[in-house]
Amino acid sequence: MLTKETHNTGNVWTHHFPRHHLLAACGISLAATLLLAVLPDSVVAYRVQELEPSPAPAVAPAIETPAAEITTAPVEIDPWLHLTVRKGDTLSSLLQKTGLDTNAIHELTNSSKDAQKLASLNLGDELDVLMKDGAVQELRLRRSKLDSLSVTRTGDKYESKQVTLIPEVRYSYAAGTIDSSLFLAGQKAGLNDRMTLKLADIFAYDVDFLQDIQQGDSFALLYEELYLDGQSIGQGNIVSAEFTNQGKTYRAVQYTNKNGTTSYYTPDGNIMRKQFLRTPVDFAKVTSYFSLNRKHPILHKIRAHKGIDYGAPTGTPIRAAGDGTVVFAGVRNGFGNVVMIQHGGVYTTLYGHMSKIGVKKGARVNQGQVIGAVGMTGLASGPHLHYEFHVNGTAVNPLANMNVAMAEPLSKTEKANFDKTTAALFSQMKEFAAGTIPQKSQQVALGDTDKNREPQIR
Repeated sequence: MLTKETHNTGNVWTHHFPRHHLLAACGISLAATLLLAVLPDSVVAYRVQELEPSPAPAVAPAIETPAAEITTAPVEIDPWLHLTVRKGDTLSSLLQKTGLDTNAIHELTNSSKDAQKLASLNLGDELDVLMKDGAVQELRLRRSKLDSLSVTRTGDKYESKQVTLIPEVRYSYAAGTIDSSLFLAGQKAGLNDRMTLKLADIFAYDVDFLQDIQQGDSFALLYEELYLDGQSIGQGNIVSAEFTNQGKTYRAVQYTNKNGTTSYYTPDGNIMRKQFLRTPVDFAKVTSYFSLNRKHPILHKIRAHKGIDYGAPTGTPIRAAGDGTVVFAGVRNGFGNVVMIQHGGVYTTLYGHMSKIGVKKGARVNQGQVIGAVGMTGLASGPHLHYEFHVNGTAVNPLANMNVAMAEPLSKTEKANFDKTTAALFSQMKEFAAGTIPQKSQQVALGDTDKNREPQIR
C-alpha cells in the first residue's frame, strides 16, 4: 500500500515492506552490480538476449534418399586362388580346381626346366594361382619362406623365375640335461625336434641314442637363428656342439673345406663321420640282438639270428648305413622285401621286412639316404627292421663293427685353416656357457647382413 506522508524534507512516496524483504532486495541488487562490473559487454549482452523470447526454430522438411543413390564402400576381392598341398594332392589335381584342363596344365608345366619342378610338390607347399580369361596369368609355388618359384604368362609363352632369399644369420646358445628323454630336454632348451635330431645325428657315430643315453647326460650347442626383415623364420644349422654321455664328453664343430664340402669335426680336426651309421633307423627300439642261438618267434626252433631287429611303426624311414651301391632290391625268403647295399669290396649291409622299397638295383646311395620303410613282410611277428652287417660275405655283429673305417684326415694346409676358422666358434661357445654373452642376445654371425639378405634370382 502506497501512502503519501508529509516530512520536513519534502513529499516522498514510501512503500511499506517487511524488513527481511528489504534486506534480500538489497543483496540481489549488490550482486547484480558486481556481476555487471566484472563480465565483459559481450557476455552481458548475451545474457540480456537470453531473457528475450525467441521464435520457435523452423523445422526443415525430411528429404528421402532414393534407394538407388545409397552407396557402400567397395569390397576388395582377392584375385588369387590360394592352395596348400595336402596328402594325396598333385599339381594336376590342384590346378583342375581352377578350371584348367589337362592340355593347359601340360603346357604350363613343360614350358621350362624350372616349371617342370612344379610337379614335385611337398606336403605344406603353398600354391598361389592368378587366373585371367580362363588361363593362368601367374603361378607362384612357395616351398618355404626363403624359396619360391613363379611362372608368368607373357603373350602365348610362360616365363619362370626362381627366387632364393638369403636370411640374416645370428648365433644362439642352448644347453640342457636329460631327465627323461633327449627330445623333452631339447624342448626345454628352446630347440625344435628337427634341431634335436640334428644334434643326435652329429654324435650318432659315437653315442648310441637307443641304448647308451642315461639320466643326467647333458648337451650344449651354438646354432643359427635365421631372420628375414627382422622377423625370426626358424633355426638353421648347428655350428658347434658338445654331448656328455655317461661322464664322457664329445665335441664337434662345423667346417667347410676348400672343396665346399661341409662336415662336422672333432676339435683336433678328425671328421665325426664314420663309414657306417650305428643305427639305420632313428630312435627305434632294439627287439632282438645278434645271436647264433636264438629261438625264432614264429618257427619256434633254434635258428641263428645274424643281425639286429629294430622295432618301429610301419612306415618309419630306413636309412643307408653307408655310401654304396644297391646290389639287390626285391623279395628274398623269410625276409620279405629286402635291400642289400655293397660298400666297397669288403662290407655289405642287408635291410629286411620292409613295407616299401625306395631304391632300385644298381643305384648309388649316400650314407643317411632313405632307402625304404619299416614293415613286417616275410616271416615277422610285428613291424620291425632286420639289419645285417657282412664282412667278406660273413654276417657279424653290427654293433661291433660300426667304426671300421674313418674318412681321411685333413691335410696340413687344411688343418691350419680349420684351426683358424673354428677357434672363434669354440671361443664364442665358451663365452655363452660362462654367461659373458646372454643366451638370447643372438649375436650376428655374418658380417655384411644387408648383402646376405639380397635375393638370388635365376
